[in-house]
Amino acid sequence: CPMVRQTVIRAADKVSVKTLAAALKSAPPADQIALIAKLAARDAKACAAEVAALLKSDQDAVVCAALHALTKIGDADHVPALYALTSRDGAVGRAATDALSDLRAPDTGRALIALAEKDPAQQTRVLAILGERSESALLPKLEPFLKSAQADVRKEAWIAIGKTASDAALGQLVAWLPLAQDAEQNQAEAAIRSVAKNAESAARVATFAAAWKSAPIPAKKVLAYLMSGYADPAFVAPLTGALTDPDKDLRETALRALADWPTLEPFAALKDAINGQTDSSLKTVALRCALKLATANAGAETHARCIELFKVAPDDKGRMTVADTLFKHEGLELFPALQELSKDPACGATAKKAYVSFFDQKLKQQAGQALRDMDPKKWKANASHAGHDAAHAFDRNPDTRWSSNTPSVKGMWFTLDLGENAFISEVVLNTEKSGGDTPNGYEVFASNDGKTWTGPVAQGNGDSRGKTVIALATQARHLKFVTTDGRKGLHWSIHELYVKTGLDQKKVAEIGKIADTLR
Repeated sequence: CPMVRQTVIRAADKVSVKTLAAALKSAPPADQIALIAKLAARDAKACAAEVAALLKSDQDAVVCAALHALTKIGDADHVPALYALTSRDGAVGRAATDALSDLRAPDTGRALIALAEKDPAQQTRVLAILGERSESALLPKLEPFLKSAQADVRKEAWIAIGKTASDAALGQLVAWLPLAQDAEQNQAEAAIRSVAKNAESAARVATFAAAWKSAPIPAKKVLAYLMSGYADPAFVAPLTGALTDPDKDLRETALRALADWPTLEPFAALKDAINGQTDSSLKTVALRCALKLATANAGAETHARCIELFKVAPDDKGRMTVADTLFKHEGLELFPALQELSKDPACGATAKKAYVSFFDQKLKQQAGQALRDMDPKKWKANASHAGHDAAHAFDRNPDTRWSSNTPSVKGMWFTLDLGENAFISEVVLNTEKSGGDTPNGYEVFASNDGKTWTGPVAQGNGDSRGKTVIALATQARHLKFVTTDGRKGLHWSIHELYVKTGLDQKKVAEIGKIADTLR
């Protein structure tokens, strides 16, 4: 009777688990939930069958309570029943999936694999659960799924492997890489990357280098991106060698991998590839990759590297691309460079054409917009650190500041909404009252909506003590400043931020006169 059941529930700590389990069958749903919780709390594994019987209840709350309890008192024999409920909508389906992910009874993972082997239609769902379980001992059992005829199964298998494998399994994952077809290359790369990041550097280098020698083309493409991500000097040679491989896709992959290198080391190889490639589209890719590397890593040498690329560009379109990069990087300083290049017999005609074109397209529309400091009254700002203090960076009180409030590291950012779209020619980050708090390396990105960013439109080392002056030549409403390095023990601070719009009209007039002589 109800009174007896309530007495049993209240006295659960003194009543045998068998008595509690016996009360389950006839108890109303609310009491069943309470009894299930008591059994789980007492780790009543001997009563798991009585709890599992309630998985057939028509009350979702009772089923969810039983699922939760079975994660503690259930065993591998309950896996099929739990798995059957994962297809249910709503709370029951979610609870069943969570239960299978959390159930730590011996052989649970093997029982799941047995389900997947028995019914191929269930493999993607089972693999997703196995991934959440992260049982490294099951790693060898996942290999057959990498050979499935179904792309979605192969993808899910790589995802599960990435969650399951330890750093000691890096060699095994790389050995499986040739099994990855085009459809799952991204998942294979992510899985290996998740394991490789925790491996010792020497082991990682040796594993990738050894695999490269015999890897088929698809596997080499994945290895190329992995090598770029870790950027060990030992990887430059195989990637540079791939630039002469007969396979066009591998050559393009190697070009893009070298473009993401964190140093200028591959620049010469990328520059040589511009005219070394026989395919015209790859010549263009090589040029853009060399530009990307130069603007990201050349620092004070960026100008010189871009001039080199202007001279070796495969066609006029390529040279215009280089000129556009220089304009974004240096603003009006592009024009003296083009004037000097106009004397070069090989590319002088294009340099003259570019001079006139950039004046007409970039400067004429700014005629009459004299250089001026923007009023910060409409500005809004945010930051990766201490964003609530961001407005102190332009309150025109040099005694206040925005500060990261923690030692500066790579990747910190500060965003500025100017309140209007404007042609921006210069930004000054003034930190004179906190001299060492300048960004130790920076990139600037521009946006019209604060969501989609282009750039970097400028970059520099940012270590000028007390003041960072950034030349720009971009039309935008939003700016984002991102640090590319840090300074141990010192914050990143901005006491006052100034933005200049418009152009020096005297310089514009001088450039216009020269443009007229070149028409």
